[in-house]
Amino acid sequence: LIVFDRSKLVYNAHRIDSPVDELIVVEDIRLVWLLYEMGKENTVALLDPSAKKQASIISSLVHEQGLIWFLSGTDAPSEMLGHLSMNRAVRSLVVYNDHSIEKHVKEIL
Repeated sequence: LIVFDRSKLVYNAHRIDSPVDELIVVEDIRLVWLLYEMGKENTVALLDPSAKKQASIISSLVHEQGLIWFLSGTDAPSEMLGHLSMNRAVRSLVVYNDHSIEKHVKEIL
């Protein structure tokens, strides 16, 4: 029996060969695809937003002085946001739909 442990995986992390200056973290795998199409290749998705293990994986993908953009679909603070901000600079952005993401990516990211 093989058990899939979502807390140990970060979607798309395998594509990031070495620490980057800026990383986008989203809560929905589909947003990784959308952002990739918009030219934002350094994007990963959480498989378990409450998993502390994922925070350490994500932090390892970013230089110590790097920046993590955390895109969330809700105003509620995420447990993951707290874990990430302990190790790296984090900016949080609330997006509600694909159109909102496209707007923010073009204006901010």
